[in-house]
Amino acid sequence: MIKIGKESERIIVTFPYNPDYVARIKTIGGFRWHPDGKYWSFSCSDGTLEEILKIFEGEEIRIDPALQASIKPEAKREIPNQSKLMEAVKKELKLRGYSQKTRKAYLYHIERFISYFAKDPEELDEKHTRDYMLHLIDKEKVSNSYHNQVINAIKFFYSRVIKNQKPISHLPRPRKEKKLPLVLSQEEIVRILKTVENVKHRAI
Repeated sequence: MIKIGKESERIIVTFPYNPDYVARIKTIGGFRWHPDGKYWSFSCSDGTLEEILKIFEGEEIRIDPALQASIKPEAKREIPNQSKLMEAVKKELKLRGYSQKTRKAYLYHIERFISYFAKDPEELDEKHTRDYMLHLIDKEKVSNSYHNQVINAIKFFYSRVIKNQKPISHLPRPRKEKKLPLVLSQEEIVRILKTVENVKHRAI
């Protein structure tokens, strides 16, 4: 869970260590990491809170009530049959046994995709889906894992609910990120061995 609060005229953000979350929060200018308290802080300038909420859309967030009042409501674009479509998505996700977490994420991404164009999804084509993904990559700087989840949600929507493969037939996925494994240094290995007093255990 991501917690957002306020302290000494600064916005405080805390969450369990997650490299994806860290990468996202570093996209916001003016951040400060506090190693002692293990939290991130930002100045309370206009738009900062909205920006934080935007990069963590779809995640479980708890906001201090003192900050709730400062959130600017956004006009929500909705198509006439959007409620009916979302209800169909909910039912299909349940029937196929998706977890509660996955259902929540897919519903969020699908609703956001529909609202972005404010058009009947059946009128959209592959160009629309590609434009939407480029918007997420270029404007919102989403991570590869977030990118992949959005594609999964949109593909589920079109293949299982709309029954139209055209908008997603050639939708590319991001390349898998290559991360170097964490390796202990020689000094760290020596320190580990020194803590083992039993000679047999040390030999193992």
